[in-house]
Amino acid sequence: MSEKIDVERVERELVSALAADRKYSRENDAKIRAVTQRVATYDEFREIVKGSHLRPLEKKDTSGRGGFRQPWNPAVSDRGGVEGREEGEEVTLGEGGAEMSLQSFMREWRRLAAQPQDQYRFLVDFGRDRLSKLFRVEIRCSMAMYIVHRNNYF
Repeated sequence: MSEKIDVERVERELVSALAADRKYSRENDAKIRAVTQRVATYDEFREIVKGSHLRPLEKKDTSGRGGFRQPWNPAVSDRGGVEGREEGEEVTLGEGGAEMSLQSFMREWRRLAAQPQDQYRFLVDFGRDRLSKLFRVEIRCSMAMYIVHRNNYF
């Protein structure tokens, strides 16, 4: 009559039950937070509940991880420098064009801001190749938006 109790099985069941309880509590807290935030759609509600197990990274989680060498920007070389033009360096535009730095281009662009037609003419005269040389390293998002807008405007 005395059956042998499998302690390991009971321990596994207990660990499983505790994990399920923590999950239920975490998801319930997320549901309450979502309702309190008055989310607009069920999809937003569901995404908040799905992401309830995520925690913000702490500084110690990301810093000090030596060995990760992949740059976020493929234009950056392994030596830590930028391939090609530095930000303040001037670009020779050729074909009779003067040298112009990014700052000079931006100054001229802002000067012409009152007249969209003049900005468009400036872009056309400047040329695609010159723009690609000038913005080889970086282009500000707002500047890219203005260029696209002006090209679609005319």
